[in-house]
Amino acid sequence: MHNLIPRLNRFLGPRCNRDMCDAPQPPSIYHEKQRLQLCLLHALNNLYQREQVFTRHELDCIARKLPVELHNGGLHSYLVNSHYNILTGNYDANVLMKVLHTRGAEISFCNASVGANAIDLDDPKLIGFILNFQVRRFGLYTGRHWIAIRKIQNIWYNLDSEIPGPLSIGGNEQLRVFMSQLQHGTEVIRILRITE
Repeated sequence: MHNLIPRLNRFLGPRCNRDMCDAPQPPSIYHEKQRLQLCLLHALNNLYQREQVFTRHELDCIARKLPVELHNGGLHSYLVNSHYNILTGNYDANVLMKVLHTRGAEISFCNASVGANAIDLDDPKLIGFILNFQVRRFGLYTGRHWIAIRKIQNIWYNLDSEIPGPLSIGGNEQLRVFMSQLQHGTEVIRILRITE
């Protein structure tokens, strides 16, 4: 029995001393990975930090209803849907605006060149940002990609579903630098909670 303790210590690694146990642990961050062209779905769930806050079924239903609302119906609305791809997703900003409205969120489009300089980054109602930018696939296809930016324990994170995991941007000043370096044509969408 006496020989068991040194073997357990080797197996378990260094024992926790008081300083190690009291050290702040990195936050647990929810991060969905990319599949198909569901980047808007992943960006929304990453922004809200929970699985299935939003579902593909919900986004598809909203996208199917949009053509009727925006184009007053007609054959064109049912045959061609510019708000999403029936097979892969690829949702547009109209779907984003509608689904966030169902969650009681307020959105505003920000000028990417101004970026975070004109925004109160410490506003308690600020949930985060959704960015939409152009991407080139295999040199042939040009599409758009959605990502979420969210502050967790005073650190801003890039929650892009195409990267392996959450990427720390840093504090407010680092976010301002990050936003100032966005490619031309990037749409920055600020998401706020509406107080009840």
